[in-house]
Amino acid sequence: MIGGKNPLKQIKIAVWALCILLFSGAIALSEGFYTQSGEIAYFEEAPRGYEFISERLILGEGEIRIITNEAKYFASDDPDIVFLDEHGVLQAIAAGKGLISVYLEENIRKDLEIEVRPAPKSIKLGLKKTTLTIGETKQLTATLTKSSACTLTWYSSSPNIVDVDDTGLLTALGEGTCTITARTHNGLTAECAVTVELPAPAEIDLITDTVTVYMGETASILYTLEGGYNETVAWSINDESIAIIDENGVLTAVSPGKTVAGMEASGGDVRFIDVFVQENATNLSFPAHEVTMYTGGRTIVDPVIEGGSGKYEYVSMDTSIAEIDPETGEICALRAGSVYILGVTPNFTYDEFLLTIIDGPDGLTLTPEKNEIATGEAISTFHNLDGFEPLYTWYESSDEKIAHVDEYGVVTGLEKGTVVISIHSGGFVGKAELTVLPPAEKITAYADRSVLAVGETAHISHDLFGGTGEVEYSLSDMYVAQVDAETGTIYALSPGTCEITLSISKGVSTSIEIEVFPAPESVHIEKESYTILAGNRCPFSFGINEGALTTFDLTSSNPDLVWYEDGYLMCANLPGSAFITVSTHNGYKVQAEITVIPEPDQIALSANKLTKTPDFDYYLVMSADETHALNAYIENVPDVEIFYTASHPDIASVTDTGIVTAHKKGTSLINVSLYSGFKTSVLICVE
Repeated sequence: MIGGKNPLKQIKIAVWALCILLFSGAIALSEGFYTQSGEIAYFEEAPRGYEFISERLILGEGEIRIITNEAKYFASDDPDIVFLDEHGVLQAIAAGKGLISVYLEENIRKDLEIEVRPAPKSIKLGLKKTTLTIGETKQLTATLTKSSACTLTWYSSSPNIVDVDDTGLLTALGEGTCTITARTHNGLTAECAVTVELPAPAEIDLITDTVTVYMGETASILYTLEGGYNETVAWSINDESIAIIDENGVLTAVSPGKTVAGMEASGGDVRFIDVFVQENATNLSFPAHEVTMYTGGRTIVDPVIEGGSGKYEYVSMDTSIAEIDPETGEICALRAGSVYILGVTPNFTYDEFLLTIIDGPDGLTLTPEKNEIATGEAISTFHNLDGFEPLYTWYESSDEKIAHVDEYGVVTGLEKGTVVISIHSGGFVGKAELTVLPPAEKITAYADRSVLAVGETAHISHDLFGGTGEVEYSLSDMYVAQVDAETGTIYALSPGTCEITLSISKGVSTSIEIEVFPAPESVHIEKESYTILAGNRCPFSFGINEGALTTFDLTSSNPDLVWYEDGYLMCANLPGSAFITVSTHNGYKVQAEITVIPEPDQIALSANKLTKTPDFDYYLVMSADETHALNAYIENVPDVEIFYTASHPDIASVTDTGIVTAHKKGTSLINVSLYSGFKTSVLICVE
């Protein structure tokens, strides 16, 4: 039956809420109820203030929705697809598309597009069974017949064990088993068996290893419980004459001393923590009563305490000049000026010092000679205060077992490890990290040049293996060469041979040999002027006096036109002129003038018996075993490079100098070409 009220027990189903607020009327697609007999109950009063969340609704065949409002009447454009009665009850009849209209007044309406799809013929859940722990959630998904539509209803057989929402999201609430059911509007169901277990017992994680309580005060033991479910913690303490502890883990000091507090989680995990009860300080004093800092600096007050190890507080008398942490005593210098800093005990005894703050650097840096040192090795450190004078300065090492630093900033490596060296001055701190390694077990060395001329330099490098160490240099002949130990630069001083030895501790060493030749006393070139064809090249030779050695430097006055490359003067494909300068390392120079001219129209040949033809540049008839010189040349360019090649060298071959030799009957094409590719051809006919 569609419509009407039924007093039978109602079973609620989730239905899409879809509505629109229009003037004073409210149109709502709202919640409805199935009765046990399958009839529908509906709301006479619609919720106000709702809006349509969509103008299109997808239903499965047989699904029902209820529209409740103050509307005058309803209409469906195709009752065979979507039926809508006078009470606003909507029923999907058959697959297809339809349009329903809701009228607030005769001329005020809202349209809603309805698509009816086939009702599902099957339903399957992604899981048939699953196991959860209390507090865990898991999403169930349902698969329906393809292209069908349906609103699912989810049920839990034991909501106190597993709760399920209208999307199929499971939440484990209690230990046990239950069944989750997904139901379609046409009565199909699928089930998933769920087992809920207790989680693993909780583990106690203490925030600190010890806790300190001062006389007359309390302190809490901080911890977290990892895992478990609704576990509690029980507390105990070994010696209640020193401290007592309540059910919340709050300690109360009784008398100075040390005891141990215990805690046990209801799941069985147990932890212990050392408890120290200390007297509050009865008196304190500062070792210095006048202190100077730079603006922006930070430092920590270190007073002398009497009557106990704490508790006391610090106070700045002018927090606009300097702030101080009341518990840690860290001072922050804010601006130039003077301010008194007080240290106060619980019984109100105190001491003070005058803090003077002056303008200074932006910061402090510390730089060691090197970042790696060997055990037993000592190095210096250097600090920088942007040119300002250091105030009261001291050094410290983060680990005195690894490295020690003295009052002058000299660091000595003690054992393998990494350490931070700090310098303190005027409230600023500069830090540098050092690595201490054992002495190296092996050293290798190599120079970028082992043969030098007097006045030249080379660079020597080395590698250390198995550790590190300070490398020392020794030379077999200091008159021949010397070495800069800091940079590894070798200086050639006089002709001869010198052995350079690199040594570290434990007798580990290696050597390289350097040979030094005399420096040149002159430099010369083959010619002082060259004429070169554009786009071509010309051999270029130069030298120094016999027995000398140098590193040459060649420069061009117009490197875009002429440049030197691998024994040749190279020219760009345009005319012009330039100078090439050849220099030695000790300052001798010589210069050549280079003139670049355009390429000719043809390469000239002065050989006899040559004949010009329309098809080839030249034609030459030869007999077997006959030779002939082509004598190719470019007028006014004596240094031009000319290249000869033969297409069939077995018939007629040609040498690099242009001598052609005929071997057997046939033809062979001789190409006479320049470096640029420009060429002249000679067809050799052997009779």
